[in-house]
Parts: sequence; structure tokens; C-alpha cells
Amino acid sequence: MRYCFSFMIATVMAGSWAVLAQQPAGSAPGNQSSNPAGKAAPDKARPQRVVADLSGFELDPKKSKAKNGLQLGAGSRGAAVPPALYAPSLGKAYGPRPTFSWGNSPGAQKFTFRLYDSNDDEVYEQEVAGDIRTFAYPQDAPPLQAGGTYAWTVQAMAAQLIEPPEPVRIVLVSGSERKSIEQALESAKGNALPDRLKRAQVFVEHRLWYDTIAEYSQLISNNRNSPELYEQRAQIYDQLPETAALADQDRKQAGQLRGTH
Repeated sequence: MRYCFSFMIATVMAGSWAVLAQQPAGSAPGNQSSNPAGKAAPDKARPQRVVADLSGFELDPKKSKAKNGLQLGAGSRGAAVPPALYAPSLGKAYGPRPTFSWGNSPGAQKFTFRLYDSNDDEVYEQEVAGDIRTFAYPQDAPPLQAGGTYAWTVQAMAAQLIEPPEPVRIVLVSGSERKSIEQALESAKGNALPDRLKRAQVFVEHRLWYDTIAEYSQLISNNRNSPELYEQRAQIYDQLPETAALADQDRKQAGQLRGTH
């Protein structure tokens, strides 16, 4: 049964990644490095990475990876460390109820999620427990509009209020691109594994960060013993320096499932 499941995933994804390795029209240039986390010498304990070229998830050409990395690594001399936002500085979404995620902030008792519109007016605010670092935009929140650009961040509350990280932006696709995505999703409406994999492929081809991560995370939740799924999500996480450590975690889990670690 395990062999059949692995073979099905491998068969569906083999063709997918041959297509995904080609940058689609309209993608942001750059991000060609095979080591987005930096040029440090490989660590023996670090999982081997073979990074597919999926550049285009980050739409902000002005973003400085080095500067961002320093910002996220701040916290020396006892300063409180804000959570890293696990998303591009400017990324796309298709679904009107995206899932947002972020990293740990030591000692955080709770987080406050905030969403702003393009005029920097607050659209929504919600407290999240300190042991939860993901937030699905709820049904009763103000709906996000296709074509709209929003910004979001989270603020950690520990013994003191921690300065939130600089917000990142999310834009909901519209127009011809949205129609193209809708048409592609028409043939993958079911909840069977091949349908879910096909939806993930569509999201990756259109460089929809939020939808891609949400789809793979749900697939992994439903199929926790599949190393292939962890490896595929790792390829996505590898596209941003902010999520490179998450890619390592996924590859480590895949290795454990394969019995190689």
C-alpha cells in the first residue's frame, strides 16, 4: 500500500516539477541562487538541498535579503526578538481567506495579528494564543477584494510589548490571471490525492505563495507518512530566506520517513 501511495505521488509530481522549474510569464526576476539562505559552507547536520528554480514568489524587486536577514536575527544584548513573518515581502494569493504564518518570539504569551489596506488603515485585528503561529483569515472578517493589496504583521506580547516586524504585503490576483487560475482549478475540484496535488501544482505555477503553502500543509496533515510531500513543500520554503529553516525541517522529516536520518 505504501509503495502504491508513493508511486502515485511520484507519478503526478514528476510532470509537475518539470513545468514548475520554468519561470512563468510575469514572474519577478532573480532568486536564482541554489542556496537562498546564504553562502555559508554546508553543515554536516544540515539536510542536503537540491533547490528547484521556482523564482517568482517574491514580487518585490527592491527587497534586500541581507538586510532582512539581519533584521530577523536581531535581538542581541537581551533585546526582545519579534517573530519572523513567513511570507514574501510582496506575495500573491488567490483565495479570499488566506492563511498567515510566522515564527516564534521567545516568551510570547500571545500574538496580535493585524491587517491593513493599501491606505495603511487597519482592516482587521485578532489576538492569537502564544503557542499558535498560524492564522486563517476567518469567514466573519471583512472580505479581501480581488485586485486589492493589503499588508499584515503580528505583534508579540511577552513580559513586555515587543515591537512588531515590518509588515509584508499580499495582493489578491484579479483579471485575466484570476480567470486562468479558475479554469485550471475546474479539473481539480475533488478531495482525492491526485486532485489536491493538481491544485497545488496550479498554485505553484502561478506563484501563489499563500495558497501553495496552505495546500501542501493540508496535504501533509492528511498524509503525514509521505516523505514526497515534505520534500515538495521544502522546495517552496527554499524560495525565501525567511523560510529556509522550515525547508530544512521538512527535509529532515522526509529523511526520517525514508529511514535515511
